[in-house]
Amino acid sequence: MSTSFAQYLVEQLDALIYLVDMQTCEVLYINERGKKLFGPGDVVGQACYRVLQGRDEPCPFCTNHLLVREFFHVWEHTNPITGRHYLLKDKLVDWRGKTVRMEVAVDITDKENTSRAIKDKLEMQRALVDCVRTFYTAPTFNEAINIILRILGRIHQADRAYVFEYTSGERDEVFCSNTHEWCAEGVAPQKDKLQDLSLDLLPDWKTFLGPEQSIVIRDLEEIRENFPQTYDILKMQEIRSLMISQLNVDGVASGFIGVDNPRHLGEDLSLLWSLSYFVTMEQKKQRMESNILFLSQYDSLTGVGNRHSYMRLLSELESAENAETGVAFVDLNGLKSLNDREGHTAGDIFLKRMSEVFARHFSKEELFRIGGDEFVIICRGISAQLFKKKLRSMRAEAENLYPGALALGSVWKKSEASPSEMARLADKRMYEDKRRHYHDRNRELRPVPPATATQ
Repeated sequence: MSTSFAQYLVEQLDALIYLVDMQTCEVLYINERGKKLFGPGDVVGQACYRVLQGRDEPCPFCTNHLLVREFFHVWEHTNPITGRHYLLKDKLVDWRGKTVRMEVAVDITDKENTSRAIKDKLEMQRALVDCVRTFYTAPTFNEAINIILRILGRIHQADRAYVFEYTSGERDEVFCSNTHEWCAEGVAPQKDKLQDLSLDLLPDWKTFLGPEQSIVIRDLEEIRENFPQTYDILKMQEIRSLMISQLNVDGVASGFIGVDNPRHLGEDLSLLWSLSYFVTMEQKKQRMESNILFLSQYDSLTGVGNRHSYMRLLSELESAENAETGVAFVDLNGLKSLNDREGHTAGDIFLKRMSEVFARHFSKEELFRIGGDEFVIICRGISAQLFKKKLRSMRAEAENLYPGALALGSVWKKSEASPSEMARLADKRMYEDKRRHYHDRNRELRPVPPATATQ
């Protein structure tokens, strides 16, 4: 094969090929592919480290000392000028009477990106497996979520990983609190500062949420002009970028899980989406347990304590220190006839409205519904005068809404009184009051119209 034909073949190759003087680092030859990449000036005659690597001095990773004639030294490198990743093959060759370095560079960027994407996917899958295993093996959810946030934060090389949960206020306002947090070494925790925050502080939050109920802010500066309030809040926390996945329980937003300043896989939300599912399942479980606990202690219709809570309190008071105590039994007259005449919905409204009246004069911790129409009030540390005053004002308000609605009996003792005995005496007095009410058999329970009731 002639030298000219061999050179023609080299020029046609898609790979970059060049020769370098090993003593001076001078480029002796570069093919057309190389000229197109590193042109437009003449590369030949210049130092390889300057024109090919953009450096002012020889490369610290130069492989000259590793080269032989018999075989290629193979390695990989990302070129800072082209921004591409290359598979490099170097060896010693003879050129015009001297031994020189020859390098063949094949662009494998696309292949490397595919390989890296597969590697990243496998890394994410391993992390997810670790998280799922932790969810099922950790003794408590709090222990599990702390481990999982560490896994999440580390795989994304983030500053913080966290969970925020929403709660509702008395006026239906929505607040969010940072309930769990992991911080990288050297990063200041933010959890204690991020409690009971009104969502009104983040008016743009819903704007950021896409169809997948997630937020990716790649560069905080990009939202500075259009969303200044959100920008200022995030800037104060030294957030430059973030990824968030919203939590939803039964179709209603219940919080979010996310990471701040992710440096790795900054647009891959797959792990966040998966973890949001498990956190949501835990939220559902906690709500069910909370509801079960509530129902075990409180009356579901009126929200006051139930018979179980009443009996437990009586038992506790038997061994408690002596204190001024007031006990009242209340029976709602005419509930059965109201149910029969107007239906159970009307009866339920009657029960709820009366319990609301009671709660305006006594705390809910002092109120108990122990039967269909029976309520008990137990007050500790109250004077006789104040106790009787509260009962009079409560009865007056109830009579204004439903005339003749209450049968009431009460007992107050200063000390050395058995709560159970007091309850029995109050119950007896209530029935005496009830008999007086039913002395008039023609009397029916009728609510006063609202305009009259509020006068």
